Amino acid sequence: MPEIFQKCPYPENITMSNLVYFWWAPTLVYQPAYPRTEKIRWIFVAKRLGEVFCLSVFIWFASAQYAAPVLLNSLDKIASLDITNIMERLMKLSTISLVIWLAGFFALFQSFLNALAEVMRFGDRSFYDDWWNSPSLGTYWRTWNKPVSQYFRRHIYSPMVGRGWSPFVASVAVFFLSAVLHEVLVGVPTHNIIELGVAFLGMLLQLPLIAITTPLEKMKTPTGRMIGNCIFWISFTILGQPFAALMYFYAWQAKYGSVSRQMALTTPGTL
Repeated sequence: MPEIFQKCPYPENITMSNLVYFWWAPTLVYQPAYPRTEKIRWIFVAKRLGEVFCLSVFIWFASAQYAAPVLLNSLDKIASLDITNIMERLMKLSTISLVIWLAGFFALFQSFLNALAEVMRFGDRSFYDDWWNSPSLGTYWRTWNKPVSQYFRRHIYSPMVGRGWSPFVASVAVFFLSAVLHEVLVGVPTHNIIELGVAFLGMLLQLPLIAITTPLEKMKTPTGRMIGNCIFWISFTILGQPFAALMYFYAWQAKYGSVSRQMALTTPGTL
């Protein structure tokens, strides 16, 4: 048993306070005890919360000022299947999409989780690694969101491998569940769950990308890792988030927005 667990061995950990601490601690994997800091640095907490506020305002401004106009100007291009202009819109959206995502990533993983960890005196502050240097898609998914990655490894991947399933089947199970959760996360707010399925399919497509980039990561020369990192960034900044944003925005507009009203006006018998 690790030395830290001896501070709160079973069944002493079966208490309401222990459960409540786990609920609020910035981790998804339960342990009887966690590394703890000695005191709360309230100035540190205030700085991190200030960062969250400023970045939230920036995300709102960037979304309203830059992302929304690009999305709105893409509706007619998608409706007419103008591939050239769709690609141009996609490239333009990729820039602001990346900026907004990076701001959101910093606000959540660097600022908010560190503030929460400080208030909870939670000692393990390893919420992410240098995912931007990922030489493969597999490395990216293991390093950009370590609390979720550790949860899937502890509760799905490792138990399946331990019961005789192959690592590949365990990985498929992890990404399938992750795909379902991504589809729910995006599809419910846009009222397009399941029927569009871009988030779901996008997560499942990570498996072949992982298969392609993993051998590049294992190459002894830096060239392979560089190519793998380029594949990651291309799939991340162009083929991933911007494309999904365009599709879900268009689908929502087709149901409830301007595209829906235009379709109603042009459909015989609706006037």
